[in-house]
Amino acid sequence: MIVIKVRTPNCLVLECPSDLGNLDALVDETGAFVEEIGLDEELAYKIVLLMSEAATNAITHGNAEDPAKKVDIELRCAPRQIALIVEDEGEGFNLDEIEDPISAENLMRGGGRGLFFIREMAEEVHLENNGRRIRMIFHVP
Repeated sequence: MIVIKVRTPNCLVLECPSDLGNLDALVDETGAFVEEIGLDEELAYKIVLLMSEAATNAITHGNAEDPAKKVDIELRCAPRQIALIVEDEGEGFNLDEIEDPISAENLMRGGGRGLFFIREMAEEVHLENNGRRIRMIFHVP
């Protein structure tokens, strides 16, 4: 079950146990929030998609699907940008050590595309807290 920790016109903070069964609720809450703030369809889609990808990574890889560990999702809106932050309680990782999923030797592998999408679709991507927190920045026209 997800917990809505903060919900204001400019901020949404969600917390959930590391269970992939929570993804639908996270997508629903994030989708409702970006709709309420009036983002265009393309930007709203990017934010919801990348939240889902980052939350899936946090649950699966970061917290190893341990329901005792939490994942926090935060959306912060400023006049010209939106920050999407996803944080887990895992060991962290180094973005530069992740193999390129579109290189010839990795094309048939089952994973690794979530981070590729994140890096391609967000204007800025920052790893923080030793890779346990990913901050994605989207510019609002």
